[in-house]
Amino acid sequence: MSSPLFRFFKKGFIALGIVSVFVFGFVYLQNTKKEVVAKPPIEQIWTVAAVNAQSGTAQPVDVAFGTVRSGREAQLRFGVGGEVVMVADRLRNGVDVQKGEILARLDNERFVLALEDTKVQIESENRQIE
Repeated sequence: MSSPLFRFFKKGFIALGIVSVFVFGFVYLQNTKKEVVAKPPIEQIWTVAAVNAQSGTAQPVDVAFGTVRSGREAQLRFGVGGEVVMVADRLRNGVDVQKGEILARLDNERFVLALEDTKVQIESENRQIE
């Protein structure tokens, strides 16, 4: 049977022994390491071929991969959603169009009904106010 005080000192001596081995090893390695002497940088010499600059024309050759797209491409979009009911015959590749020319038309029945519904609501509100 060992007393609690004996167990405490036993664990303490073991811990102290482990720490002292690590400290001794660290001091030994620090004292036996080799000294590294810094070498001065070596001067480097490059030979350069100089030429006289002359004015002239040069055309670079570019090699590229990908898709080429026309810069004259345009997208036709409407500000509202709906079904397209008419597309102009002149809406083709390469045809010039004029300002104000109708290129496509949407089905406006839904918008006309919404406008009429709003007018009826306004009239109803005006009658209630009177």
